[in-house]
Order: sequence, then C-alpha cells, then structure tokens
Amino acid sequence: MSTDQNLQQKMNDRITNLLHLMGVFREDFHSLLDLEGDTPFWRRSFIRLCVPCFEGQTNCLIEICALSHECQNAVLLTKREKMIFGKCREKLSLKERIKYTLRVTYKLLELDTLPDFNACEWHRLAEVFDKRNALTHPKKLADLEISDSSFGEIKNDVVWLLKQFDNIFIFFEGKNKYV
Repeated sequence: MSTDQNLQQKMNDRITNLLHLMGVFREDFHSLLDLEGDTPFWRRSFIRLCVPCFEGQTNCLIEICALSHECQNAVLLTKREKMIFGKCREKLSLKERIKYTLRVTYKLLELDTLPDFNACEWHRLAEVFDKRNALTHPKKLADLEISDSSFGEIKNDVVWLLKQFDNIFIFFEGKNKYV
C-alpha cells in the first residue's frame, strides 16, 4: 500500500471513530435534555457529562487535525493553534485546547464561519469547566450546589458549544460516504 493510501486509511479510521463517538455524545446530550429535571442531582449529572464529552471530541479532532495538517501544510496556523499538536498541548487549559482545536478544525475543513470566541457563552464556559472540577473533586458542600440562575447560563453555554461541534459532525456525516 502506498504512503498516500496509508494516510487516507488512517484519516478514514480517525473520522469513523470521531463519528461514532460524536454520535454517542449527541445521543447522551439529547437524552439528558429530554429527561431534564430541576433537581440538584440532574444538574450535577448534566455538568459531569458534558465536559468529558467535549474533551473526548476535542481529542479526536486533534488527531484528525494533526494528520490533516501533516498532509496539507498549506493552511496557515498561528503559534497558539499549533500548540494542540504534541506535548505543547499539556500547557493549554481545557478551554484553550477546545478553542484552538475548533479553530484549526474549522480552518482545515474550510467551514464557513468560525465559532465566535467573543460570545458571552464562550467566556462563561470556563465557569462550567471549573464547576465540573468542583463537582468531581468537592472540598465543601457549596461545591455541589448549582443555583437556578447559574444553571440556566450553564445550559445555554453548553448548548452553544455543542452547536460548534455539531457543525463538524454534520460536515463529516456528509463526507461519510467516502469513509
């Protein structure tokens, strides 16, 4: 098998894996939203679910972007965007990894509109990630509490980010006939 065929097979395998994972994540999100409740348990569960889903999708996209960038080095990436590749990514916060991965993915796929990283939903996502960490590793009872008003924002912020990933999913779903 030629090198080009090997690279194409690797890319197909990574895209197939991403589609499967994103499909499960989307089902999880929609199922959870269908069961939406106003109990503290449901709110904590929602936050505990969403952050690992975004991490998983980001990790899959990084693999696809790395291989794609290796094949088509023509796309100009900033120094910060290139940090998602290799060991440098460990220096980035989760929010930065997601941001740069989405930017690189949208550029490499030539998707129409980059996510608006000036949007209030994006800026508040750091609080969602912090809340997930507090829920996962609580140090005091207050770490487990989520007010009505803060949860409304959290939910909107998570749905906003989900839509950014959905654009990629829809793109790959349409290309899946080649996979």
